[in-house]
Amino acid sequence: MKKAENIILVMTIFANSLLLSTLTFTGGNYNVFTQSNHWTIIKFILFLAVIVLFIKEILNTKTIPKKIIIVLYSMLLLIILIVANVVLIYSSIHPLLIQDILIFGSRSIPVFIVGLLVVKKDKIDIINKHTQVITLYVSFALVLSFFADEFFITGNTTAFAGANYQLNSYVSAMMIGLNYYYAFVIDKQQLYRYLRTNLMQGVHIVLSILVLLNIFLTGGRGGVVASIIYTLIILIYILRNKNLFNKLFIVFIIGLLYTITVSLLYDPQFYDRFNRAFSFIGQDSFIDIEAANRTIFSRSISYIFESPIFGNGLGTYYNIMGTFPHNLFLQVLFEGGIILLIVLLLLFAFMIIYFLKLIKLNKNYLLILYITITHFTLLMFSSTYLRDDISWLFYGVVCGMFYKTHKKIQLQKNNLLH
Repeated sequence: MKKAENIILVMTIFANSLLLSTLTFTGGNYNVFTQSNHWTIIKFILFLAVIVLFIKEILNTKTIPKKIIIVLYSMLLLIILIVANVVLIYSSIHPLLIQDILIFGSRSIPVFIVGLLVVKKDKIDIINKHTQVITLYVSFALVLSFFADEFFITGNTTAFAGANYQLNSYVSAMMIGLNYYYAFVIDKQQLYRYLRTNLMQGVHIVLSILVLLNIFLTGGRGGVVASIIYTLIILIYILRNKNLFNKLFIVFIIGLLYTITVSLLYDPQFYDRFNRAFSFIGQDSFIDIEAANRTIFSRSISYIFESPIFGNGLGTYYNIMGTFPHNLFLQVLFEGGIILLIVLLLLFAFMIIYFLKLIKLNKNYLLILYITITHFTLLMFSSTYLRDDISWLFYGVVCGMFYKTHKKIQLQKNNLLH
């Protein structure tokens, strides 16, 4: 039963990546499959399984953790407020907001609950083991798509089961981070015996290089930014490490990556997409924004200045702008003004403090950081706070730690009283 429970938790986190990879190996199409009843059934089963695990955990503890219930009620209240506010102002809900709410309910809430359960049931060690297997599986699927003939013959960047370049690049970025994590960060004794060898460390390093090249090929700028963040973090980590072999190995890998990239630049399709991937670096400024997004940003900012303190109302972005905000802070300022932005920043500070406490208790919780960095980057480029499910894993883990800490304090107080 415990094995099934662990598989449910991991599959809920990586459902999208696993689907893309499986379809890549079997020749399926992501867009076709996700519009079918099969994908709806799979999501419903995972949703139901996570809810059952959560209810079972509540029944086992015989007491409902009030702080966690308050958080879940707050999430429900947020949706009610958004819907009520939009309906009162516009008498109708924009289709994109409906999509956000459906994704939030079917994916973000279950992933949030998974985060709670991982902490409450001390599952992080086994999650680390399962995630390594998933990392290898998804990375090999990405490498297969990278070497697919259609990439270089037609310039088609959708060999990853027909996924668009953005989805391809973000999944690739996450796999780069996770391959770094399993190559350099985690204690090898924490892994399955047959996956803790030096050979497997080399496999993770090679996969990270090939997947990085795949990001360049897709032309996804957000994925490139996320991969740069991962690379900087791992470089700092290794340079602080006293292992001379790792430092020399970095020099070798950088040289090899440079050589391969320069060689591939002679391919015109790769050259065009490589340029697009780095097009966020402008000639006149460090960060450049493409014309479409520049128009969205400028229009959004003009509305923000109309109501800078309280914003234009929760959930109103789609009705006013008719498109995605492409930036979390832009959306927050637009809908809730400076007040909501301050609340958000205070919440982030609070969550970072508790997450650092988690890492001190168990270094394996660094895995959560390596999973979610990509999705926090995604929130700066494409997604929205309701739609981006994996970022809610981080929130769930932090809330789990918050509950656990306060429960421990309460037990200590009760012991003192007795």
